[in-house]
Amino acid sequence: MTRRSPVDPPRDLLTAREKEVLEHVARDQTNQEIADALGISIYTVKALLRKIHEKLGVSTRGGAVAAAIRKGLIAK
Repeated sequence: MTRRSPVDPPRDLLTAREKEVLEHVARDQTNQEIADALGISIYTVKALLRKIHEKLGVSTRGGAVAAAIRKGLIAK
């Protein structure tokens, strides 16, 4: 049995949809471009980004991408 260290984030910290949105953010897409690509409203994108920021403890899009990459939640 492998034990995680206390600093390792759980792989399920972000939902699949949150990871998907964050991957689009990492491609420098706007909220509207993300909404169009995923077939969701811009309000849903904004809500998902708020949750992502909250879960990762950041306040900016760039900070969210950097934190997610650092934690191994999304690929570079």
